[in-house]
Amino acid sequence: MNGREGHIKILSGKILHNLYIFGLYGLVMLMFTILSPDFLEVYSLGKIIWRNTYVVIMTIGLSFVMAGGWIDFSAGYQISLVSVLAGRLLGAGVHPVIVILLSLFAGLFCGLLNGFLTAVLGLAPFAATFATQVIFKGISYTISSGSVFSNLPASFRVLTQTKILGIHTDIWIAAVCLMVAAFVFAFTYLGRYIKAIGENEEAVWQSNVNVALIKMVCFLISSFFCALAALIMISQYGRATSYNGAGMEIFGITAVYLSGAVNSEASKTGSGYHAWRLVMGVLILETIETGMKLMGWNQFIQYIVMGGILAWAFMRSGYFSRNVRRQYDAGHSLLGKGRRKGKNFYKF
Repeated sequence: MNGREGHIKILSGKILHNLYIFGLYGLVMLMFTILSPDFLEVYSLGKIIWRNTYVVIMTIGLSFVMAGGWIDFSAGYQISLVSVLAGRLLGAGVHPVIVILLSLFAGLFCGLLNGFLTAVLGLAPFAATFATQVIFKGISYTISSGSVFSNLPASFRVLTQTKILGIHTDIWIAAVCLMVAAFVFAFTYLGRYIKAIGENEEAVWQSNVNVALIKMVCFLISSFFCALAALIMISQYGRATSYNGAGMEIFGITAVYLSGAVNSEASKTGSGYHAWRLVMGVLILETIETGMKLMGWNQFIQYIVMGGILAWAFMRSGYFSRNVRRQYDAGHSLLGKGRRKGKNFYKF
């Protein structure tokens, strides 16, 4: 009886999480449909998903860092740096495959620097990534010299301009990234350790887990996804400039917090990571942006609104955790020690 009640409590917690994100999306759609008569005529779910595949990919990378309880404010200018590097190399006639490989290695270098500052030197992630944000911005403008690289070869733009089974290639790439992230968090020791560190880093450290190494790996993964996002972005728009990616980290951070995809309380449901919620978070924010543009709100008002949404997402995250905690804690107290340690985890 107690076991059954415990599972019911946990299931109710999952349902609350899922109803929240779908309800929020529905509320946003309803609001802009009422405020702007042309909203439904212009709004296209398929186009919004396709236009924001690079945002989803960047957000997946950020979620690895944020699941561990850290933050990365340099993600936007990592995209800027990789964009202009790829643009300059493509403009110089370098083969697209080599450009892609060099761009991904450049992204890993950015992650290595962030990881070194935080994991080895012990700087707080927000301080370290604020510093590297400025560094990456300087490198980006040094590479571009303020130029716009628009002579991208057609062989490079196949990343986004071709379709497989009627679906754009970059959507497939984003889907694979989501599945990889979900697999890591659900079936590997790395994912379990990241979630555990996000809940209590001190306790994990006292358990003789190499927290510094995991932190380094998280920043490397985040930067790899940022580099991939940069390649998708310039392939989609057909140009590379130092303005690419600037400020995108705020959009991504907001999407992660708004969606609750890496909410520490979610780890008690068994997965602790909901990749599809990242997509919903990006979708909600892009829907809000589309609605504001249709209503004729200028860019500055949009900044104010997005800032307010970010503040609300921070507050909501804490409020939601406190309220849903009762469901999960009550459920697991009835289940005793909870789930047995499974055998489907690859040792990290």
